[in-house]
Amino acid sequence: MRLPYTPFFKNMPTTSKIDPKEKLILIVDDDDTVVDFLKFAIERDGFRTETARNGDEAIAKAQSVKPDLIVLDMMLPQKAGYEVIKMLQTGQNWKIPIIVVSGRFIEDTFKNNILFEENVKEYLVKPIKSQFLLHKIHSLLGTYSLDEQAVIKNSELITESLKPKKPEGIL
Repeated sequence: MRLPYTPFFKNMPTTSKIDPKEKLILIVDDDDTVVDFLKFAIERDGFRTETARNGDEAIAKAQSVKPDLIVLDMMLPQKAGYEVIKMLQTGQNWKIPIIVVSGRFIEDTFKNNILFEENVKEYLVKPIKSQFLLHKIHSLLGTYSLDEQAVIKNSELITESLKPKKPEGIL
């Protein structure tokens, strides 16, 4: 008697996470080195990115490209980060989550005021660790990380290799 085939990973919890390729991150910083670093790290994890170098450009890009999340520096030319946050809370942009990244030490009172803004989900101080930032992004957007992508791919390969093969020549 032959037992029915049961995939090896059948009892693994299923995930309803989203592919990061479906999400767009707007990176806003006036420092080219920081932009390049963030862009590299975020794209390496599968996200699409757009960049802006000042507050006015950030607001224009948020309206035109409709990002799923914004990584925003506080010290920007033309419009400061806080002004950008306030302006993004109007119209259709108010739902875009923002992770604030600042290279400047600020008082806890000001930091808390920023965190009380509805669309600000996190406040990080530079230098930041890319893995920590990516964890926050994945958590906020419900996407899977590179590690999770590898586990999914491996489980698919193992499941496929464990399926019984039909012997050749038998109908």
